[in-house]
Amino acid sequence: MKKIFYISLFAMMINAQDIAGTYKLTGLYTLWQQITRGTTDITISDIHGLGLTLPVSTIPPGQAIGWYGLEPIGEPILNALGLSLYVTFNEDGTGTATGLYPIAGTNQYDFGCITSLQMLPALTNFLYQSNLNSGSEIPYNSIVGPLSYQSPFMGETVGNIGIYNSDFFPNLPLNPFNPTLCDGMGNCIDLNISPFGEDIIVGGDPLPGVTGAYVL
Repeated sequence: MKKIFYISLFAMMINAQDIAGTYKLTGLYTLWQQITRGTTDITISDIHGLGLTLPVSTIPPGQAIGWYGLEPIGEPILNALGLSLYVTFNEDGTGTATGLYPIAGTNQYDFGCITSLQMLPALTNFLYQSNLNSGSEIPYNSIVGPLSYQSPFMGETVGNIGIYNSDFFPNLPLNPFNPTLCDGMGNCIDLNISPFGEDIIVGGDPLPGVTGAYVL
């Protein structure tokens, strides 16, 4: 499955007059949307070791599988969890990020699976561009349509930042644009954003929302 992430990071400036400087993560709100890449079969199997498996459904490519995410987390909870993230933007367009970052880890047991919050060390270098006077507006829609939450920052006029060549952050364009569900070879899939297939975005057509990063 392809996961599309929507992340709002609320940062406290430590020592910076512009975007250049070091910033500390003080809040986190994460949402993601799962979309099937190819045909996905759903099966059920017996638990008695008889080797019985029964197909029950098939999910076609491009099917949105609902929203997932973390509730808003403030600085006191981040500190209690031991989560820390410091991001440095250098004046030459390079940057670094260090700290500990949460992921959802799944452990397999005889009685089933348990998913728990785990911390991984974050250490990455990246390149960036910024335009704090771009006059962009924080969108009201996610990439695939209306957001399932309301942010107090929707509609605010802000600046933009682009992040590239990081093994921790996704590539984010300086100038937000409407992406498509296509790979680098030009292969595209339709996107079904409704449970019964009545609302389909044709593969290759721009998605309703934009991809980008914003600076308040």
